[in-house]
Order: sequence, then C-alpha cells, then structure tokens
Amino acid sequence: MSRIEEAIRLVLQFAEALNSHDVGKIREVMGDDCRYEPSDPVSEDNILIGSNVIADFWTHRFQEYPNFRIKIEEVFGLGKRCVLLWRREDSNNASDFQVLRGADIFHVRDGLICEQLSYIKGTYQSRELTQ
Repeated sequence: MSRIEEAIRLVLQFAEALNSHDVGKIREVMGDDCRYEPSDPVSEDNILIGSNVIADFWTHRFQEYPNFRIKIEEVFGLGKRCVLLWRREDSNNASDFQVLRGADIFHVRDGLICEQLSYIKGTYQSRELTQ
C-alpha cells in the first residue's frame, strides 16, 4: 500500500473512531509518542504527547460533548501527510447552534499517526435566521 493510501486509511479510521466515541480505536491508530496540538491556542500547556494522554483527552471531550460527531468534507494525502477537512454542528440551546469547520493535518510514521495538528473556524448562527 502506498504511503498516501496508508495515511488516508489511518485518518479515516481515526475519524470513524471519533464519531463512534471509540477511545480504544483512537489509541490503536496512534503511535505511543504521538503529538496532538488541539485547535485551542497553542502553548506548551495544551500540546498533548502520547497515545494514552490523547485518549484521556478524547474521553473527557466525549463526556463533555456526548453528541460529538464530524462530517468529513474532504480527505487527501501528501506522502506521509494527510489532510482532513471536516464540519461539526452542535446545539447550544433551543435557539442557537454552532457550526464548526476545521482541518486537521496528520503525519503518519510506521503505520501509525505520529502527529495531529488541528485548526478550527467557528461561527455561531441563530436557528431563527436559518429557517
């Protein structure tokens, strides 16, 4: 399997694990020394290193957002890199919802994800305006 196909396959498995809240599968596709930079402002305090640390992050995130799901808009590979463009909608209350769009850049090494850089764009819209 080419490196591009391998990277895309791993990223799609990761996205499937996110959508099913399968933390065990998330851990399986990541290297033990994986580095994850969440979309929050980057600082030394919020860069996560290690598949167990990252799995703990997702465990807490799924508890905080029980309806967490992403819709893949596009995925493409560039050698050992893969880019995932996604969209997520969250209801905040009866009258508002949040549409999030983002891109994650992955680096694959030895058949596992070894780095994930997450970028996000968020917009808030009223349901009344979209009906």
